[in-house]
Amino acid sequence: MEVPLSERMVLDKCAEECVYNIDLPWPLSYSCSSAYGAELFLSALARLKHKRLLELLFSGTSSRTIETLFYALVPIKESTTLELLEKFSDLLCDNWNDAVTCQFSAFLIRCFARVAARRPKVFILERRCLLLLQSLLNSSRSSRCSRLFILTRAALSSLLSLLSRSMNRPLRMQRAFADLRQLWLGKNSSRVWEKLVLTCREETLQSLWEVAELAAHPCANFPLQKFMACVKSLELVRVSSSTPLIQKFLSSDRWGVAQALLRCAARHEELQEPLLKELRQYFRASKCFSPRRRSANHIPRGIRRDIRDKTLSMRPRFRILLRICNVSVHFQAKNRCGSHVLQSAFRSNTLSEDLKEKLIKAFEDDWGSLISDVYGSHVFESIWECSLFNVKRRQELMKKLVPIRSDSKFWKFAMLRCDMYLFRKDRKAWVEKMKKSVKGAKH
Repeated sequence: MEVPLSERMVLDKCAEECVYNIDLPWPLSYSCSSAYGAELFLSALARLKHKRLLELLFSGTSSRTIETLFYALVPIKESTTLELLEKFSDLLCDNWNDAVTCQFSAFLIRCFARVAARRPKVFILERRCLLLLQSLLNSSRSSRCSRLFILTRAALSSLLSLLSRSMNRPLRMQRAFADLRQLWLGKNSSRVWEKLVLTCREETLQSLWEVAELAAHPCANFPLQKFMACVKSLELVRVSSSTPLIQKFLSSDRWGVAQALLRCAARHEELQEPLLKELRQYFRASKCFSPRRRSANHIPRGIRRDIRDKTLSMRPRFRILLRICNVSVHFQAKNRCGSHVLQSAFRSNTLSEDLKEKLIKAFEDDWGSLISDVYGSHVFESIWECSLFNVKRRQELMKKLVPIRSDSKFWKFAMLRCDMYLFRKDRKAWVEKMKKSVKGAKH
């Protein structure tokens, strides 16, 4: 059985510390978990003479190694593990005066107490985060903003994990009302508030409802999305300036803010009508349907029966799609918006196979440039998963892709998904794998 990398690192470190003390009587591959491996090493150490074991407990590197091994046993579930803890604890208690005054063994006393209480190790970073949070609350507004702006991502992630475990209510946010919006403008501090707004009361954050100001900012719009999506009170969301701004959000690629505003309005019928008017105006759908006018509105009316029966026939109005040239299809596949249209077409259960074959034919002569493109790679993925691509057709496509060479990361990701390595190494095994994947996709 292959040992995971994280477990192998623990075992290698323990073996490095103990290799000059004992001969390891078991192979490394027997350790199937970090707790199991730690128990094996501690059992071997427990067989040493007391004098030699005390030297290990009072020396720096070996005492830290033993401490790491015992923390890996939390929570204790086996009686043999409890016996190991008792033996090491008794050994320290018999030499209590020396153990308390020694810096290295003093850590082991604390370790044994926490392990016996089924408590994990408290890292220094958590205590530093607590001190950091307290100093931020006690500092001035300007220094608080500047300190949050320069925090590293590692420090912010540790602070977020600490806050998510310990914050059940806002931590004295009343003191920071004047500069909360400024904190949202920071590249790193906005990540903090993206998590904090989910734990705050709505009445606490009334002063933050500045949609026009925050939505336009490249960093502050992310906390605003979280705030708008989870707000429930009608008094807070009834803002005259937010509804007309949805057209601005859509035109300036603030799709996340527009989506959050729609979710917010979905809870209150009073907000839905003005919002729908703005959406109709933006998408030019404000005019009512006229049966006498030949427009795209005839399409849903004419194929309603086919959609209900899950069969979409190629009516004359749709045959115009077959006249699209291959160059245009290839161009749309590499476009940000056009690629989504093609992906939906290949994944559709209602479009006819003739139309899909027409679109796929446009890429037959140039698969390399399609897969190497940032948007075209997603189109290729939808083609690969298309119902038309059975195992035989996938195999034919892979034969065309074998001689192609590309340094694009999107090409490498696509070939990893198609398992090009297995295709070159063992064609029969690749076919069996594709049969299982196609069968699983159908079910």
